[in-house]
Amino acid sequence: MNRSPREMFELAAVAVVGLVAVAFVVWLVGWILGLAGTILTALANLLWALFRFVLPVALVVGAVWLGARYLRDRRDHGRRPGDAARRDGEDPDS
Repeated sequence: MNRSPREMFELAAVAVVGLVAVAFVVWLVGWILGLAGTILTALANLLWALFRFVLPVALVVGAVWLGARYLRDRRDHGRRPGDAARRDGEDPDS
């Protein structure tokens, strides 16, 4: 295949433009992924800070709730079902 110098120049120019376009796409994808990584890192730091505050509070609230439930069950352990109605002022026979 004999190509003229003009055709070879056009082919080389198209190849260079293609390489520049591919390099730009690779750079753009890397930039987008870097931005996404920065955003996800910030989100992870926010969640970590939140968990550092929420987890101890949740443990204390859970311990208080379990303690209150234990004390309530201990208080109500010996009662019969009709005792609650008498305690509330209702007549269990009606």
